[in-house]
Amino acid sequence: KDLLFRRLKSLSSYEKANKELDLARARNKDVALAENRQQDACTAFETMSAKAKDELKLQRELRVKHFQKSLVELAELEAKHAAAHAQMLRQTIATIRQGL
Repeated sequence: KDLLFRRLKSLSSYEKANKELDLARARNKDVALAENRQQDACTAFETMSAKAKDELKLQRELRVKHFQKSLVELAELEAKHAAAHAQMLRQTIATIRQGL
């Protein structure tokens, strides 16, 4: 969330730099400075976007790995309970046969 907030802030800065560049061009004053600021803001935004993309990809991979691990643990637990239940049924059947 923090990275996304910083990315939005960077986007806002980039848009502001674009507006300032347009105003500088309209006034024909400090155009080079405004272009440099706009370029810096663009680079910062693109860097932030690349980081966000990588972080989201990593988060997605970790979430999938965690889900797979949980699924394996659930399957193992279900197998253990099924084996225990089967053993209990075998013991019950053996007890009934001995009683007859």
